[in-house]
Amino acid sequence: MNLLILLIFVFLISNISGFNYLVVSPAFGHSHSTFMGKLADALTEAGHNVTVLSIIVSSKFRNISYTKLTKDIVVVETTNEQDQQAENMENNDFSRYWTQEGTLLETIPSYLMFTKMSDHGYETFRNHALPQMEYLKSHRPRYDAVFFESYLHTGKAIQEYLEIPVFLPVTSLTHDYRLAELIGEPVSPSYLSGYFTNFGNIMNFQERVINTLSYYLAQILISSPNWKTLQDPSKDLLVESEYYRAPYVFINSNPYIDFPRPLLSKTIEIGGITVDADALKSEKVDETWNNILKRRPHNVLISFGTMFKSIHMPDSYKNNMVKVMKSFKNVTFIWKYESEETSFANGAENIIFKKWTPQTALLADSRLSAFFTHGGLGSVNELSYLGKPALLCPLFADQVRNSKMLSRHNGSIEISKFNLESYNTLRSALHSILFDESYAENAEKLAKKLEFQPAKPKELFVRHAEFAARFGEQPALDCNLRTMGFATYHLLDVVVCLTSFVVLVILSLVVIIRKIVQSLAIKMKRD
Repeated sequence: MNLLILLIFVFLISNISGFNYLVVSPAFGHSHSTFMGKLADALTEAGHNVTVLSIIVSSKFRNISYTKLTKDIVVVETTNEQDQQAENMENNDFSRYWTQEGTLLETIPSYLMFTKMSDHGYETFRNHALPQMEYLKSHRPRYDAVFFESYLHTGKAIQEYLEIPVFLPVTSLTHDYRLAELIGEPVSPSYLSGYFTNFGNIMNFQERVINTLSYYLAQILISSPNWKTLQDPSKDLLVESEYYRAPYVFINSNPYIDFPRPLLSKTIEIGGITVDADALKSEKVDETWNNILKRRPHNVLISFGTMFKSIHMPDSYKNNMVKVMKSFKNVTFIWKYESEETSFANGAENIIFKKWTPQTALLADSRLSAFFTHGGLGSVNELSYLGKPALLCPLFADQVRNSKMLSRHNGSIEISKFNLESYNTLRSALHSILFDESYAENAEKLAKKLEFQPAKPKELFVRHAEFAARFGEQPALDCNLRTMGFATYHLLDVVVCLTSFVVLVILSLVVIIRKIVQSLAIKMKRD
């Protein structure tokens, strides 16, 4: 009886002391929804009251929720012509990156389409979602803080409308240099790859030239939206110019995986928060998958994610991949393929095609020898925490950066997507990742580091979220770098001043010495 009373008392105390959080999570892109859902669940597990505002931007996500613990989910549907735009972006626009580089000029159409989707989505939200906003105002406790992805600016409008005192931008990417600039974090194309280059952190002269040009071209393309507030259609919504007021920003980066770079105290790295390694290691495959994994001594999982479908891969890539895989008689290849039309692989008995695979359970199984993936951040984090060697074939955007980031730990191999039609290159890479034991050893070593890292991502996130809700904005953490002009930041004014002073001193000395010499010459003539 006393134990029951104690439990009730603890429950009441936790409810009284818990903060109220709103998590804005547009349902577009599996990895983004998963990331935001994990944040909501971490806060819920810590005893806080969490509401997830799920904005449906595509009907294909209508019945999908990526939170397991958080039950308070409010859905706002903004689908209209966005449905068609989302489908075009996924099936047509992204598919072309199987054969295109994905450089600045080639990605402009994708960026413009995404911008157009965002503009239409916000306009629809303004026209139809205010009843839900009023519902949150009247039926929920006043929120202490709101989380939203930094480039999905609807969250900022919601924060203003609901009069939430604290906003906390997050990004499901490892690094967003635009967000870094807005909060005054040092960013330089000399050591940081931009959105459209992804050379890594060590660049030669040519790469630094390209990276610099790309950096400043992106500055022109990537700008704040010209939106009006939800309250007043005549008032401009302040978005990026307000980001410095956030007490913290949370990024999906882990210092033991990512490239080293200067960070502000308000930038909190929570990379890996989506990965519960202990839970994943306890996952077991069912009997069907167990029988597949027992067939041969080696197994390779092949998956290029949900956005880049294997069915859109050029035939030359598919045919060469089948040819290479058939040459490994003792290896079973499990290929996540979105169609039952697999006649291109006739006669390949060691290839298993599946529309869906239990990816995490397979990665946790010791019988899986390697993972052949596109380098999406979710997959990179999972295989890093589970210590699985990988063959990385990036296709677009941050996947290139993610692949370079992971391969430098020597537990994986990065190949170009254009090498998918090169028999010798692809076979050599697969042979190395399967039979060179150093890759498995280094992958396991990285997993051990992540297992024993001093501060766990979930703990970092929850503690800083609680601190932000309790104390609000932190002006002491605001870096003055964000207000500096180009000349001030690069000390050009100081350089000009000091150079002028040195030149003036030198000229003065020259004049003085000349006069002394002339005086001595005149004196010598007189003597």
